[in-house]
Amino acid sequence: MRRMRPATPTEATPTEPGSEERPHNGGWRRRAVIRGAAWSLPVIAVAVEAPYATASTAAASVRIDGLPRTAVTNAEITDAVVTTDASGAIAVTLPSSFEWADGSGAADVPRTIGTGPGTAAVPPFRAVAAVEQATILAEAGGTAAAATIRVETAYELSLLGGITAIGDGPDEFRADFTVIVPAGVRPRRLEYAFLPLTAGAWTALIPVRDVQSSIDQAYGVVHVQDIGSGFERLFISARGDADVPNAPHGSHVWPVRAVWPDGSRTRLDMPFTQVHFGEDGRPLAINAWDRITAGVPGYPGPNSQTGWGNVVPADGASISGNRFFVGAKNSGRPSAIGNDLTTEVRFQFVDETGRPASVTPAPRSLTVPNYRSDASGVYLGAVLGDFTLDRPGYWRLLVWPQTSSSEPGSSAVPEGVAWDPARDPGHQVGSVFYRLPASD
Repeated sequence: MRRMRPATPTEATPTEPGSEERPHNGGWRRRAVIRGAAWSLPVIAVAVEAPYATASTAAASVRIDGLPRTAVTNAEITDAVVTTDASGAIAVTLPSSFEWADGSGAADVPRTIGTGPGTAAVPPFRAVAAVEQATILAEAGGTAAAATIRVETAYELSLLGGITAIGDGPDEFRADFTVIVPAGVRPRRLEYAFLPLTAGAWTALIPVRDVQSSIDQAYGVVHVQDIGSGFERLFISARGDADVPNAPHGSHVWPVRAVWPDGSRTRLDMPFTQVHFGEDGRPLAINAWDRITAGVPGYPGPNSQTGWGNVVPADGASISGNRFFVGAKNSGRPSAIGNDLTTEVRFQFVDETGRPASVTPAPRSLTVPNYRSDASGVYLGAVLGDFTLDRPGYWRLLVWPQTSSSEPGSSAVPEGVAWDPARDPGHQVGSVFYRLPASD
């Protein structure tokens, strides 16, 4: 069993509630959000051109330009324009989740902004609530055009992926997430719960240049994306130690918290499954820790952290399969009960929406050594070599450990013990930030 490092208590426990009002800052205001996240992943915007919309008939055309792809609640949108070749009034209608900055008029009611033909500036407006897709309408000469904007909340931590299953032994913390901040702002402190099954103290994560080089509690801002209007989206990968006992099967959440320069805090709760080993046990995909895999052939070094937080730059191409270590701890069931071996896993890369990569259109079978230690596994380079992914974004490596029985003629069946890709969530054991663009 791996060694454990003691947690360092800080000023609060992971179960501490708290949301603070952020003061006026540069003309915008927000409330810090404590988010109990369900296991849904935010879609990463990867297009680099500003959105626009046009609509036309033989008599008139209407076009909206200057809208950001992502708006931030309470931040003014000031650069939108409507262009038309029609004569007469040009009107804009905001959805109910928006408001005009000057308080003039109401959402869902057309507002005249000028007269065509020509270009009219849209008065400043802002979103008052986060929404997956909001539609702005423009109309002139009996022709309408629509443009859509995604609205997010500044300082809200959005989970991309992380440890989805954990058990006594290979009990490591891994989390990848995004957060929108004013340009140049960075967390004053990032923390997580060292003891995720209890109300253990917060443990600080130390910022590092290369998060893959660390074997301690660390995080890295692996990519910064300009989303316009004076805001940036940070992509963050974090890792560290954890401590869980051989506890009963159960569903839990792992708290992660950011403390910002003004002292306010935001938090996400990362869902995970606790896996028990024993007569009712199930196998668990291994998250390699420290330098435990240093002797495995093909290992890229310098430690065992290469599977998580991989960054392929916008001008990059392939990624080495040897960066991903795959293995599993077996169920712990006695041979007399059966399902005591795990010599096969299924693995698959999926994007942030769950779509499979073309390199693994369906979960692929992989032979692994039956567990003897956390170094019992193989690298994917043997079956994938150097490979590419299909589109820019965040990608997760999922593993479904299988079972078999060591006793010849055992009547044990794997149903309910092995992990079924058709029914069970995969255990995430790696991640790739792939060709993320510099701007939204």
